[in-house]
Amino acid sequence: MKLTVSVLLNPPVTALVFCGSVQAASSLLNAFWLRPQARLAVVLLPLPFLLLFALSTLRSFRDFDQGERHLLTEALAFAGAITLFAVVGAELLQAAGSPVWRNQDAWPYLALVGCLVGYWSAARRYR
Repeated sequence: MKLTVSVLLNPPVTALVFCGSVQAASSLLNAFWLRPQARLAVVLLPLPFLLLFALSTLRSFRDFDQGERHLLTEALAFAGAITLFAVVGAELLQAAGSPVWRNQDAWPYLALVGCLVGYWSAARRYR
């Protein structure tokens, strides 16, 4: 398989690149002491990859038929709901006095897994 622009702008590829950039930024922040300006630059590092993922997902919607659009929309809704549930649950647990849970690395992966589970569930139900 040749590496072309269409392969590199595929939503699963851009999602993995985004998750990798979040992991890299987190590792940089934890491994080195950085000045505040450098920390800000490292924190902003994943944002272009998030934008690329969003644009590639929207671009791929045009190529889908109505059934595939329905499946992907349901998968994204499921991923959003699962991620929101986890974020609110973690915040409430921390407010209740539970030990601090270092969770910032988990959110991109949680959303990706939620999207995959939502897509699998919707595809199983509608096909």
